[in-house]
Amino acid sequence: MTTLYKLIERVKKDDEKAVEELLQRLSPKVKKAAQTACTTEREDIKQELNVKIVQVAKKFSVEYTPGFWETVLKEEQQK
Repeated sequence: MTTLYKLIERVKKDDEKAVEELLQRLSPKVKKAAQTACTTEREDIKQELNVKIVQVAKKFSVEYTPGFWETVLKEEQQK
């Protein structure tokens, strides 16, 4: 099984199989998130979430992931 980091690196290189695998892996979470919406909007929400997942994966920087304290300080500054 490919790690999520390696999968994202492949997505960033426009590997269609990697995109499919990423969306398949995150499918249970997408379905669960869509369950909170009314029945008529669930499919649209799933599609929008999948598009957003791919967009974010392509922008994600594996080299720079903020640490715990950096995240806490940023949250405090936003308050």
